[in-house]
Amino acid sequence: MRAAMDHLRARGCARVGMVGLSVGGHVAYLAAARLDLAAVAVAYGG
Repeated sequence: MRAAMDHLRARGCARVGMVGLSVGGHVAYLAAARLDLAAVAVAYGG
């Protein structure tokens, strides 16, 4: 996730968010706790 954020910011994206569903929701929640995400949406994160 950090590499993807760095790539997007290098291309001019000032704000980066993430959406996760099921297992991806767990990953999104962890990313939100550790990275500087503008927004996170989690569905069925358990």
